[in-house]
Amino acid sequence: MEINDKKEFTLKQKVFLYFYKSQQYFYGKWFYVKEKIKKFTDSLFFYFVFLGVLVFLLHKISIYFNPNIPEDTLYSFAFATAGIIGASIAIIFSFSTFILQSTADLFSTQYLNKFIEDAKEKIFFWLLVLLTIASFFTPFLFKKYVLEILVIILFAAFYLIYTLYKELRKRMNPETTLTKIKTDAVKRLKKINKELKKHAHIQNKIFEYEKENKDFSLDVQYKTNPNWHLIVLENVKYLFEIGLRLLAKNEINSFNLTLKYIHDIYLKHLDLRSGYFIRMPASFWGTYTLDDEGFTTRILEYLQSISDRIIQEKRKENIYFLLKIYESILNYSLNIKYADKNLGAYKDNPLLNLVLAYYIGFIEKLLKSKENDWIWESIKSISNVSNIILQKTDNYFVCSQINQIISKISISCLAENQEAFSKELVNIYFNQIRIAWNKYEHNDIFWKDLFKELKKNVLLLSVTNNLSLSVSDLFINFHTWQVNVINWIFGLKEEKEQKENLDKFIELLERWGDFLLDFARDVGLENKQVGLPIIQSLDNNLRIVYGIKSKFKEIDLDKIYKTQFYTLSWYFQKTDKVDESFLFNFEQVLEILLREIRDNFKNKIFDVGHLIDLYVRLIEQHFEKATLGYGYNHPRIIEKLVYLGLLLHKYKKTYQEKNVIVKIDELNKKYLEFNKEFFELKRKKENLMGPDEFQLCKEIHDLENDLFSYNSSHLMDVKYILKQEITKDEWDSFVKKINHCKNIEYKTVSKF
Repeated sequence: MEINDKKEFTLKQKVFLYFYKSQQYFYGKWFYVKEKIKKFTDSLFFYFVFLGVLVFLLHKISIYFNPNIPEDTLYSFAFATAGIIGASIAIIFSFSTFILQSTADLFSTQYLNKFIEDAKEKIFFWLLVLLTIASFFTPFLFKKYVLEILVIILFAAFYLIYTLYKELRKRMNPETTLTKIKTDAVKRLKKINKELKKHAHIQNKIFEYEKENKDFSLDVQYKTNPNWHLIVLENVKYLFEIGLRLLAKNEINSFNLTLKYIHDIYLKHLDLRSGYFIRMPASFWGTYTLDDEGFTTRILEYLQSISDRIIQEKRKENIYFLLKIYESILNYSLNIKYADKNLGAYKDNPLLNLVLAYYIGFIEKLLKSKENDWIWESIKSISNVSNIILQKTDNYFVCSQINQIISKISISCLAENQEAFSKELVNIYFNQIRIAWNKYEHNDIFWKDLFKELKKNVLLLSVTNNLSLSVSDLFINFHTWQVNVINWIFGLKEEKEQKENLDKFIELLERWGDFLLDFARDVGLENKQVGLPIIQSLDNNLRIVYGIKSKFKEIDLDKIYKTQFYTLSWYFQKTDKVDESFLFNFEQVLEILLREIRDNFKNKIFDVGHLIDLYVRLIEQHFEKATLGYGYNHPRIIEKLVYLGLLLHKYKKTYQEKNVIVKIDELNKKYLEFNKEFFELKRKKENLMGPDEFQLCKEIHDLENDLFSYNSSHLMDVKYILKQEITKDEWDSFVKKINHCKNIEYKTVSKF
């Protein structure tokens, strides 16, 4: 039966919905029309129409009523009009002086002179003077339409005064002044660029340079005119000075606008010269520098001065905004093109290097402040910058600068025990892997440094976090990403694209496996902070390997497969002794090994001989490093060999099974030797608590109960694998082969 989840509206609801929609529609239309009317009524066209209608009506009324206006009255009206205009001029320019006085403290002396000189204000002044003179002489020059002409003059004068008033009112807003300065600077940049391009074009025509050398001409023109930027930098200086005055008045948004306008001027400079910059060698080692006549350096020095000021005054909002400004400049500098295209293979971007150096200097100052909010924003900014840069380049020098500042922040976070900060820093490196896996797969130096820094920062995070939850969370997120990527590759339709991406992903999988192996060698897998994440990563890698094998059987993944188990072989590295027979991480390792042995016995995908040897060797190491544990630890460790023996017995691997049984007897003899004195004492004192010589047999019997009792459906991990595989007959057949437990029987109630 189909259930319709759609709810039908009642008639009343439909009516209300219709009226509501209609109300919203008409409200939107009314708001749109109102804004259009408001804009139209403030336009020059509207005033022309209004004046035309006014003069037309005045003319028609004068014709209809034919009033007899004396000549003296017209003269008086003309003189009055001239007086009104003259008085208005005095008022509006007095208002201008008042505005100048009220805003003078924002400007430097030099810019104040520039601020006073407004060309539009001069034009309006002389137009009003002309209208005053025209109104005075109109009765003398015209015998007809005098009244209409005077009305037109008066209206035009009032329109000019109103326009001038609006301009003056805008000048009261500091942001208008900032916009004017920015606009002037941008216009100047365009004008200079246009003029120098003309000279470069003429030079190319005269000397007939080859095509690849023509782009050099513009940069040469800039260098032959080294003072081209004086006026532009003067405008930047005005912005800088006004910005500091606004900052002193707590005008946070206006100060941020100052930063944005400095940023906009600089980006316009880069935009105009992109493709024409010439890189020059800076050292014997192949690094390059860029000379834009000191323009970039001056801009960055202004930003540096601003950063010093806002850090000193603890201006949080402005600090965050300046971080965004730097991010934007770095992003833009990545797209800069150079005239010397033959150096493109070196991937050196001197402009990026310079901006990055100033940016990192700013981050270091924030780090020294010990302000957690600033450091957190710095980390987020570094993460953004790292992602932006890696999308465009894997340049060693640039990446090393990013890694160095991350290291400094990591050490600071360790000192302050800031787990969340350290976690975000580690995530930066995982993001780098996500970006670079199919871009820079051939850059071995890049990957070597990346995994080196990742390991270092994971260890620092593990020190700040004893529970290892943050480390596990980061690794699990990366596992999810790996699975999503391989599924995306499987879903690609084009064979060539699929093969290219699969090859790149396999290369990443190999590098990731080598990283985990190197990590395990350094810390071991018993490490409580990072051991489990490494084991989980290996398990995830194995599942991905099987996924690839199921789709592409011809691909050889043996090396990657074996690397995962080489890593597991370092489990007890850095571990001197263990106090328990049950180790959580170790149980995960045994489960992986038993699962792989079982699956490959069934499907025969990989050779598992080395896995069997590894399993036995790990049990031996656990046995050797375990303390006595009141005599219970060693039998429980030996019991884990029984797990392997049962699988070998089931799949008729007689030779390996025999070796495991021998190893069980060998380790049990060692156990008996370890506890020889205690067992002799217990034989003398029957009531003495503790294990006896047959403790191993008891452990094996308990395992039998777990596998075949009424509650065996709740088993997990290793025992769950055995429950699925081993029958009671197979159990009995194998246990009989353990010499020490022959003729030893225990009885347990199997059910209630």
